[in-house]
Amino acid sequence: MITKELLESLIISEKNNKKAIARKLGMSSTWVGNQYKKYGFKPNTRGFNKKYYANDNFFSTWTHDMAYCLGFIAADGHIWKKRFFITIGISKNDVQILEYIKNCVSPDSQIRHGSRNMTQICIHSEQIWLDLQKLGITHGKTFGMEINFDIPEEYWGDYLRGFFDGDGSIWETTFRVGGKPYYYANFACASKKFLEYIQNRLGFGKINVVRKKYFELKFNQRECLSLYSIIYKNSSGFKLNRKHDRFLKIDAKYKFWTTEEDLILCSSIDKEYLLKNLPGRTWEAIKVRKNTKCRQKKLYQSGASE
Repeated sequence: MITKELLESLIISEKNNKKAIARKLGMSSTWVGNQYKKYGFKPNTRGFNKKYYANDNFFSTWTHDMAYCLGFIAADGHIWKKRFFITIGISKNDVQILEYIKNCVSPDSQIRHGSRNMTQICIHSEQIWLDLQKLGITHGKTFGMEINFDIPEEYWGDYLRGFFDGDGSIWETTFRVGGKPYYYANFACASKKFLEYIQNRLGFGKINVVRKKYFELKFNQRECLSLYSIIYKNSSGFKLNRKHDRFLKIDAKYKFWTTEEDLILCSSIDKEYLLKNLPGRTWEAIKVRKNTKCRQKKLYQSGASE
């Protein structure tokens, strides 16, 4: 007679090798196989040399860690069609994300380093596979992914941060605002429905077609600051530092021009009038903004005339 605990420890130590376990117990492989069935353990799956013991209920309850991992898997995860496996691949430069997910979801999984600067983790769990299906992570999710489940407001920022660390970008442009670089950010995705949900829930951002069948939800610099306040609200949560640190380079003290200021700006060319009605704006700043608005107007008029 063998207990479930003893069999489980043997499975881990012998890397789920039934023959090795049978030799250690002095029993036949058939008998060991029957014990597997008795206690609900599964033998090796072809193509994998190890059983990936996981925290099966990790995606069953919302937590900050769960929301981040779910968002990242939505970006860079792959769920198998007929087997209970989830694989996540990422550049070796960002391997710390896989180390974090491994510790949260499947501590016994191995991080495998492949060619072309890629690294990957594989998670095996029927419960996680089923839970992810309910949370929008399906096989072939690339073009059909959508959020048709409820993400509690408390964990919304964590979910977005996870997706941003996978399929988001923030970059510095050659354009200058107040002598400092101007920044844009985006989420990239092949599912327009997915981006539309994020756009509607955030209340800002613009969806563009990047190339055939692919889209981006793009944010200007003012919106970048709003996005930052949402996705990094949980300051203790895991984050990809190289992306987070770019947000910190944005001049948060810069005073963006409002619609009301632009109306005043366009209503007169008189210096005294503009300085009086645009308090806090220098004459140099007013001239730069006025020139920008004139260029935009010319571009609009030339486009409308074509």
